Order: sequence, then C-alpha cells, then structure tokens
Amino acid sequence: MEKIKSAWEIAMERAAGRSSVKPEELRKQNEEKGRIIGKALADKFLIGWDKKKLKADLEKYGEEERPFIIKGTRTALIESLVLGDYEKLENIIEGLSSLAGSSRLSEIKGSLLLVYDSYTRVYKKSSEKFQAEGGKILNRYGISGDAVKAINPSVFNEELKKINRDDLLPLEKEYEKLKKDLLNLS
Repeated sequence: MEKIKSAWEIAMERAAGRSSVKPEELRKQNEEKGRIIGKALADKFLIGWDKKKLKADLEKYGEEERPFIIKGTRTALIESLVLGDYEKLENIIEGLSSLAGSSRLSEIKGSLLLVYDSYTRVYKKSSEKFQAEGGKILNRYGISGDAVKAINPSVFNEELKKINRDDLLPLEKEYEKLKKDLLNLS
C-alpha cells in the first residue's frame, strides 16, 4: 500500500523541484510579478495622484524585485496616457519622475504638450466641420430648426475622426512614438 504524503512533504518536493529553475525562467517570473505589482501600484497612483505614497509603496519591495516593479509601474502609467488629457499627463509625468528622474523626461513632456495642443486644435476644427456636416445630415432626415441646438461630437467620435483623419493620423503617430520614448527612458 502506498504511503499518503503530508502537505509538508508535498511542499518540500515542490520546493526541491524549484531549485532547478533556470535563471532565464526566474527572470521571466520576476518580470511578470513586477508587471502585475507595478500595474496595481500605477492604478493606485492614478486614483490619488500621490507620488510620495507611490515611492513609499515601492520601498516595501526588495532590491532584486524593485527594478521589475518600477518597470511595470512605468509601463502601466505610460499606457494610461490619453491624448488630449493635460491633467493626466502632468500627473503621470510627476509620477514617472518620482520613480526615476531623467533629463529627457521634461523634453518628452514638452513634445507631448505640443502634440496635445495640435491634437486639440485639429479636433476643435474637426468638431466645427462636423457641426456643419451633421446639420446637413439631420436636415436630410427632416430634423432642423429649434430641434437642433448643437450636435455633440463626442457621440460621433469615430465619424469626427474620419473627417480630419489626414490631420489627426500624424499626431497620433507622433504621440505613440513619444510614449515609446518614455518607455525606453532608464
């Protein structure tokens, strides 16, 4: 009859098996763990915008896992940027600088602000164009006069983007390039 193993014996066997984990596999595990913890820290920061708390939360982790968590946090913060949301950009840049300041950070922030300004200008122009085009469309359906005060462009976001796609596309590409630059900062 086979002997039934205790939970302790099973855990010890598993631990013995893990000691043969390859360094590459261990690095991958640390990266995944850092990505998950970093995402959680970034989400927490995005709610309260407290960079001191973010730094304090990072200090809770050991030296060997902290670089992976910082990378995960930075990635999650950068991915949460929204083109045109100035307040979020400001707060995220502050959070990124508290993780690891870089001289290029303020340069990239300046470039992002220029892209945001251009995007906002083009979007406003598109909105005005959309109001005129939208009015024509509604007229075809017999809707006009006092029934229509203004057409809400946010409801027709995709149609609005199509109107000036040629103007918005280069800005969106530059925005994505700048986000990659932020990710590559060390």
